[in-house]
Amino acid sequence: MIDPKAARIRQIGILLYGKVGWQARLARALDLSVSYMSSMMSGARRVTPDVEELLARRLHEIIIPRLEETEAQLRLHVSDMSAELGLDLEPPSITPG
Repeated sequence: MIDPKAARIRQIGILLYGKVGWQARLARALDLSVSYMSSMMSGARRVTPDVEELLARRLHEIIIPRLEETEAQLRLHVSDMSAELGLDLEPPSITPG
C-alpha cells in the first residue's frame, strides 16, 4: 500500500504537471533530486515532515499565486475573444474538489 503522504504528493504533482514527467518537474520545483523524489514515491524512502513543509510553503508562496495569475490572464483572453466573436460566454464556476 502506498504511503498516504506519498499519495498526496503524487496527486499534487499530477495536478500541477500532468501524468508524464511530474516527478522530475516537482523535484525541480522543490530543489530535490529526481532520485530522491522517485525513492519517496516508490516507498524506498519515507516522506519527511521537512519535505511536506517545503511543498506546502512552495505551493502557498509561489505555485498557487502563479496559477491564480495565469487563470486571471486566461479569463481576460476568453473575455476579449468572446467580445470579438459576439459570444455570450459566462466564466465557468470553479468548485473545489
